[in-house]
Amino acid sequence: MSGRQSGQALVGALVVTTLAFLMAGTIAVGASALVSQESNRQNASSRDLAAQDALAEAVAAVAGQGSASGSAPCSPAATLRGTLPSGYVSSAQCVRVDGVLRAPVTLVHLHPSSPGCAVSSQLPTNPNNPNNQVLIRFSATGSVNAWVDDDSVGCKQQNDAVCIVTPAAVIQVLLKCPLIGSALYLHVQSSAQSPALVRLADYGNSPDAGSIYVLAASTGLAGGPAYEEADIWVSPDGATTALLFEGSL
Repeated sequence: MSGRQSGQALVGALVVTTLAFLMAGTIAVGASALVSQESNRQNASSRDLAAQDALAEAVAAVAGQGSASGSAPCSPAATLRGTLPSGYVSSAQCVRVDGVLRAPVTLVHLHPSSPGCAVSSQLPTNPNNPNNQVLIRFSATGSVNAWVDDDSVGCKQQNDAVCIVTPAAVIQVLLKCPLIGSALYLHVQSSAQSPALVRLADYGNSPDAGSIYVLAASTGLAGGPAYEEADIWVSPDGATTALLFEGSL
């Protein structure tokens, strides 16, 4: 073999070897990316399961607990505790309100108005609810001040404000409001972050009205979510339990 042919063969061998290394590197990077993606999915699944475990413990404590039994919990507010499979002891804040009709949850969005303050869109009224008695509920962290009035923009409490919650360090906020008269709006001031939306439900003296349990269960997860929240409706006799809302806080 001539020197020129030998050189060409050597170059060809180097090219093949280089391509092999590049392919191996690409495969390794691809495999590493797949492993990373799978790890992220597993971590997300594990966190979701941990949050669900915390909420399941709280739900189990109130499921089937109708107001007619005379021993239904969380009125007044209570703290429910349960040990999760991870060993973490979850604390769930629980508030029960009786006389609530079972119906799809009405969600009302809040919009930032000024630093630390948010205002809802116009609160809806129900023509089938003659007194317009509405339960407004949401969860929040930090010190919270909330009220309803006819100001659609500002965050200065008006003289005719109703359903006022004075500043307090709270997890759950519940306001029983008669939404009667002009267009009304919910205002929420918070030292932390105002909620993005609130939930509404009609309540009154209907024989079909049951109880709603507003739950916020601590997850113990570093980096959050700190709480998993839910609204659970239970019929007066405890025969029916329904999940109305679930979310992370």
